[in-house]
Amino acid sequence: MAKDSFRGKVISGVGQGAFFAGLDWVKEQCRAALGFEPWPGTLNLDIREEDAPALERLLRSEGICIVPPDKNFCEGRCWKVRIGKIPAALVAPEEKARIHGKNIVEILAPVKLKDTLNIKDGDEVEIEVDSQAVEQ
Repeated sequence: MAKDSFRGKVISGVGQGAFFAGLDWVKEQCRAALGFEPWPGTLNLDIREEDAPALERLLRSEGICIVPPDKNFCEGRCWKVRIGKIPAALVAPEEKARIHGKNIVEILAPVKLKDTLNIKDGDEVEIEVDSQAVEQ
């Protein structure tokens, strides 16, 4: 299967990703399912319109479920991706908890991506989807 990829413009988030990624149960599940503990924050990307089909294919696939320990939190799904050589995961809360439009995605990684990649709001990055993420 050919590798899917898509590009997005870096945008500022609202801080909920940092809270989510810092939760012990999220870190634990990410270590087990993704092979890394997420840096406490996400990289928010506004995906280009022409790349929407690749993103939609990914979001229609099963992904990896992140299950909360109690009903005060929503479930989420994530898919293994890479930004350059950095392993990462696109993460999406269940639909009822989404605060962004469909073209905005959040990326978890073991490092602070803005610093590691020397990128800032307005820069464009490419996300490469792990081919196994869409074959599940």
